[in-house]
Amino acid sequence: MALPAMMAEQRAKAAEARTARRALLAEVACGAVSVAEVFARSGQDLAGRTRVVQVLRAVPGYGPARIFAQ
Repeated sequence: MALPAMMAEQRAKAAEARTARRALLAEVACGAVSVAEVFARSGQDLAGRTRVVQVLRAVPGYGPARIFAQ
């Protein structure tokens, strides 16, 4: 199934969202923002659309083995 074609403004908006999400995850990785602060922002569009797994993997010392450990 082919993906629908996106208009130029839709591509620009998607690129802007990816850049903002990347910046948020970089702040988590350097310790400027805690995971609790990201979850507290869940009402905001950016934090609400960021996957929990991505946020947890951005935390230093947490990888797939630690995140998915039962």
